[in-house]
Amino acid sequence: MLHEVLEDTEKAIAYVRDYYRADFRQGLPRTGASFDQWAGGGDRADIANRLTGDDFVAVSFLSVNVPPMAAIGLMRDEEKNVDRLLFAHSD
Repeated sequence: MLHEVLEDTEKAIAYVRDYYRADFRQGLPRTGASFDQWAGGGDRADIANRLTGDDFVAVSFLSVNVPPMAAIGLMRDEEKNVDRLLFAHSD
């Protein structure tokens, strides 16, 4: 099915619009459509190019599980390296 959708640009655009337009589907929230907007989207000057607890909440909206030890490592032990890498890849 995905291959068919990707071959039809108009259909693909319609699916993406529908996904991001509707906050709910069948009475349930569309969490994946909200991950990049959670807590302001990470673009505020005080948190841009930094990993925060809200980032872990946001990726959970995509059904991504970040193990606690990984979160501690990224936010504490490797904080400077992560910040540097995020800044290097920012627009």
